[in-house]
Amino acid sequence: MMITGHRPVAVESLNGEIRLPGYLPGYQGSIAPSLIQMDNGSVIRNLMGATTNASYTKRLWGTLGSSEIIRETLRLRLGAAGYSPLLEVTPTWEQFGELAAPTRHNGGDFWVLYYFAREILTGEKGSFDVYAGSDVTIPGIQAARSSQSGGKLLEIPDFRLKSDRDRYRDDNWQQKPYNVKRGVFNGYKPKADKPGARFTAVMRDLIATSVTYRAYRDWKKVKSNLTNPTDFIPIAEALLHQFPVLQKAYQEAAEIITAHPGTDGARVLSEMLEVGKPAEVLAPDFLRNLKSEVAAYRRQHKIFAPIPATGYRASALIPLRTAISKIGYPDDKIKFSKVPYDTQQLYCNVTNRYQESGTNNGVIFGRAYYQAAKKHTGILVVGADGPFKTFLNGKEIFCNPKATNPVIEHCSELPVEWQQGRNEIIIALRTNKGRAWGFSIYRKKS
Repeated sequence: MMITGHRPVAVESLNGEIRLPGYLPGYQGSIAPSLIQMDNGSVIRNLMGATTNASYTKRLWGTLGSSEIIRETLRLRLGAAGYSPLLEVTPTWEQFGELAAPTRHNGGDFWVLYYFAREILTGEKGSFDVYAGSDVTIPGIQAARSSQSGGKLLEIPDFRLKSDRDRYRDDNWQQKPYNVKRGVFNGYKPKADKPGARFTAVMRDLIATSVTYRAYRDWKKVKSNLTNPTDFIPIAEALLHQFPVLQKAYQEAAEIITAHPGTDGARVLSEMLEVGKPAEVLAPDFLRNLKSEVAAYRRQHKIFAPIPATGYRASALIPLRTAISKIGYPDDKIKFSKVPYDTQQLYCNVTNRYQESGTNNGVIFGRAYYQAAKKHTGILVVGADGPFKTFLNGKEIFCNPKATNPVIEHCSELPVEWQQGRNEIIIALRTNKGRAWGFSIYRKKS
């Protein structure tokens, strides 16, 4: 709509019957494709829903050119033909782009709120009004309706027109909602000391860890065909890092299934366990073999094992909502205390700080030290599963506002100058409303 100046007028959608595991009945879990016709006769294909190829990929075909955004890379084909030059471009953010970049949907979430607030505060009109908002909302409603009607083509009314408003004034169609009063255990509400009381936490951890194991299991079958064989190491190490959480989640899920057979809760937990193959991953020798496999693969590809720093500590959670790019070096008022530390993965888990503070949104500072015998050049590896910034000896050296789970995919190797004596490494971590679990700090051989 923004690019062409046109609005949608009709939509049709076929119901996707194949579902991903772990979704409650009637609530997402399947692909939801739709075809939307615009008022100039163009057609948009919209692939929404739950799939194993979730992305923000966008492709636009025009009569004089085309564009595609794949994994945040924008390429244009200009010249009015399918064989015209296709080149990568780097667009320039407008004002406040730095604030927008770390937000969800490639920065889109920020601009919705910004333009809304600006119009309220200054009166300057934003990109969308209530009618444009209806234009992009109603296609989804009508697509859902179409999918339940065998793919019937449905109009998208224009609420700028009184005639359209009048025709739909008494239209109260809605999707059947999940029965939250009945809940996942058929109306039974487990007491705090019963297995089912932790259903939400167990389901969260089970989703995160079962797919980590599945990635390891399936990529192991084709690792010999990887263009870059070392790409398998982070996949295996991610499983190694998550194993304690995985083990507990698998065990608790089995307890809940046994306690509440035949319920929706038991079904979705069972589906995720089927993905995660507990009989394989909880075998007595699995963890030992996994550690040996990672070590052997590192030796084979001459990848040096990480070297831990010392004195790992973390601060309490500080309820700041400032963008990570604006966070400065912690002052003397910030106190640090010991933090759970995984010697295998060199990972510090800070989730206990959430319980201590009573909130899960803010900033946590982590700290570690490296004692250098002499001044030299080295490689510092830092990472976190939330937006983070790194300081070395009081100076900012790196910031990643887009980091998220898992930490293994957001570790950066930084060339640094170590000073003789003690070197202090500080990492500021935005907790991302509790989705960030911790941080990694370690060294590599130069």
